[in-house]
Amino acid sequence: VTFMPIYSAKILKRKWTTFYGSIIRGWIAFAVAITLFIIVSSLITIESWFSLIAVCLGFGILGYILCVPIMFSKNEIKSFKKKFLKK
Repeated sequence: VTFMPIYSAKILKRKWTTFYGSIIRGWIAFAVAITLFIIVSSLITIESWFSLIAVCLGFGILGYILCVPIMFSKNEIKSFKKKFLKK
């Protein structure tokens, strides 16, 4: 968190704070997802393999829905959509 972003920015001849925005957005997305998952998991009881798989799929989809807007700008999301739709 301290050495690698600064060194990477130096190697790429960028401002030393270049990568901290994305690192902070990643930590915020992580905190939001973990908080929500802890709250929701206290309400759900898993009693079978099927319910475990269903809950994991649901949480995975919910995690992507929450974290993508936090981690990426609107322009980056549009770029991903274009690349995805081309394939």
